[in-house]
Amino acid sequence: LEGTARLLAVIGLIFWVSFLVDWAYFQLSHLELPVWFRASFVLIAVAVILSLALSFLLFRLMKKMRRKALALVLERRFPELNDRLATAIELHETHEPQNALTRAMLERTIHEVTEGSRELPLEDVFDKRPLRRAFFFAFALTISILTLAIINQPAMARWAKGYLELRSDYWNRETGLIVKIIAQPGDRVKEFQNQIYKHGLGNDLTLLVETVDGKKIPERVQLTYRMQNGRGGGRTVMSRMGEGRFKHTITDLLDGIQIWVSGNDFTNPEPYVVEIVETPVLDQIQLECLYPEYTGLNQTDGATGKRLPDLQAIQGTQISLPLNTEFEMVSTANKPITRFSFETDRLKLQLEQAVDGVTTAAENFLAWKNPQGEIVQQIALTPQQTDQMRGADGLTFRIPFKLVAENQKPETESAGTVPQNISLAADMPIRIYLEDADGLLVTEPIRLSINGIVDQPPKVDTQLTGIGKSITRKATIPIEGMITDDYGVQAARFDFLVDQDKNFRPRPFRNKPSSRPKEFTL
Repeated sequence: LEGTARLLAVIGLIFWVSFLVDWAYFQLSHLELPVWFRASFVLIAVAVILSLALSFLLFRLMKKMRRKALALVLERRFPELNDRLATAIELHETHEPQNALTRAMLERTIHEVTEGSRELPLEDVFDKRPLRRAFFFAFALTISILTLAIINQPAMARWAKGYLELRSDYWNRETGLIVKIIAQPGDRVKEFQNQIYKHGLGNDLTLLVETVDGKKIPERVQLTYRMQNGRGGGRTVMSRMGEGRFKHTITDLLDGIQIWVSGNDFTNPEPYVVEIVETPVLDQIQLECLYPEYTGLNQTDGATGKRLPDLQAIQGTQISLPLNTEFEMVSTANKPITRFSFETDRLKLQLEQAVDGVTTAAENFLAWKNPQGEIVQQIALTPQQTDQMRGADGLTFRIPFKLVAENQKPETESAGTVPQNISLAADMPIRIYLEDADGLLVTEPIRLSINGIVDQPPKVDTQLTGIGKSITRKATIPIEGMITDDYGVQAARFDFLVDQDKNFRPRPFRNKPSSRPKEFTL
C-alpha cells in the first residue's frame, strides 16, 4: 500500500510540475515550451515512474525478512519476551541432533511465546506514519488533478496536447497576429511563404501586422528582429494604422533578419525569416541596328551582300538613331525574369514566363494607349512570338522595333496584328519593369529614351571665283564650293538658268562623287 501511494504521489507531483512550468513559461514569453523540452520531460518522467514502480512495488514484494531478524524486532519492541522468541527460532532452525531435555525446553519456550504474543499489540511494531503521509499526498494530488479536470477542462486538454500529443501550438490565445509585407512599387501586400520572404538587397522593408479575424485586438504590438549574420538586432513598438493593423519600416536592409511580433498573449513561436536576394536589374541593353539604306552605316556581308546589323550599347539613359532604323533591343538581366514589361506613353508590351507550360493572352500581349494613357487596343502574342522575344532561360529579351517620328501613326495599330517590327516613337520616354521568380519588382522602372535623328538635306556652299558681278556674254563663270551631308554624297549635279530661261541647263562635273564622301568639293 505504501509503495502504491508513493508512486501515485510521484505521478501527481510530476503532473503539477509540468503543468506549472508550462504555465509560467507562457506567462513570461507568450510562447509554448519547445517540443524537444516537453519530449525530454516526458521521457525522463516515464523513466522515473518505472524506476520507482520497481523500487516501491516489485522489489518490496520480492524481498523476504528473515525470521530471526523479525524476532529481534519484536523483542526490542516488547522486552517481556525476554529473548525467548529469538532463542526458540534459533533452536528450531538448528539441524543438529537434540536430546529429550532440549526438545522439552524448546517446546515449553514456544508455548510460552505463543501464549504471551497473543496479548501483545503487534500492530505497534510497524511505523504507520510513512504510509499515512504517502496516502495523504497521493490522495491530495489525485483529488487536485480530478478537480482541475472537472473545473478547467481546457487546461487539461492543453496539457494533454502539449505533453502527450507534443503539438507545437497548444495554447488557446485571445490574440492572433499575422505578419505581411508591404512591397514596392504600388504598396502591394504580400504574404510570407512558409514564414519566408525574399527581399531585395538594400531596399526598405515595410512590415504589416494584422489581427486575425475574431481575435482580440492588442493595444500595441512589439517588434523584435535579429540579424542572421550576428550583426545585432532591435526591438521597437510598431505604429498603429487603423483598426487592428500595425506597421514598421526597416530602411536600407542589407542582411537577412528573423522577426518576432508580440501583442497581448501572442508571440509567434517560430520566427518569420526575411532572406536578402538581388533585385532584378538589366545588366546590359544593346541595339542591333539596321539603319535606313540611304545612310550607308551598315557593313555588308561580302558573300551574301546582305547588310550586317550594327551593335550599339546603351550607356546611360539615352541613345540617338536615325529615324526609320529597324533594331532589336537585346536586354540581359542579372537573374531569371518572370515578367518583362516595356512601356511608353503610347504602347505597352508584356512578356510573362509560362507556368506549367500554360500562358494566356492577358500575360503576353502588345497594347496601344490613347493620350490619356488608357489601353484602347490589345493584341495577344502567339507562343512563337513570345519565344522569339523571350529567351528560354528568362535572362535575355529580344524585341524588334522600328524608330518612327513622334507624329507618325503606326500602320500596324490599325491592322490589328502584331507587326514584325513594333513602331516606337522617337524621343518617347521608355519605362521597363522587371519581376523575378521571387516576386520582386524593381522599385523604380528602368528609364531610357531613343532619340530620332532627322535626315537633313545636303548642305551646298558655293561662290564665284575670279570675277565680279558684271560679265560679258560669252564669259566663263568659275564657281567653287562644297557639298556636305551627314551620311555622304551619293550623287550630285550642277544645273543653271540664264536670263529668262525657264528650263535649267545641266553642267557636268569634271570629278563626280564616289565612295559616298561626306564632303564633296566642287
